[in-house]
Amino acid sequence: YNLSKNDQENGFSTTSRISDMMVMDGMLWVSVFDSDMALWSRDNERTWRSYPRSLTGTSFPTTLSQSLGNVIWIRRGIGDGSGAVAYEPFEDEFRLITTADGLPQNLLNDLSIDLDDEAWISTNQGVVFFPDATFVFDNESAFQPFFDNRPLFEGDAVNAVTFDGGNRRWI
Repeated sequence: YNLSKNDQENGFSTTSRISDMMVMDGMLWVSVFDSDMALWSRDNERTWRSYPRSLTGTSFPTTLSQSLGNVIWIRRGIGDGSGAVAYEPFEDEFRLITTADGLPQNLLNDLSIDLDDEAWISTNQGVVFFPDATFVFDNESAFQPFFDNRPLFEGDAVNAVTFDGGNRRWI
């Protein structure tokens, strides 16, 4: 993406480090690493809006994911203490997600949301999921998946989690 003069006047610069982008609800969403304005949206009229750390809970976003109900899940970098943020941009509400919410550790390797709106998080200490990524603000905690009556990947490093078109998990 080439920055226009207007983009630069709105806070972007040629030294901004874009960490991720996605399209949600007809708008482009951009995360900028190491910035007090770490999240930006651009509408169809090409108008940029910035979302400060006080609204998003992060200055070091690494990846963006979206729930079926348009909640943005942001994986936070070490500069923020890691963990994740669930951010509802139309209500300006966010929730920090850490070990207090059931994560095996705060340093996340991956975060992905499946077709059933489950948010899956992988770490060096295993994998967990939130069963409803849209309603994460209802104080739900992460669940550890089980297979054959045993915790799946408990204590194991899990580098990535993704889903195919049949909503099968690939870990």
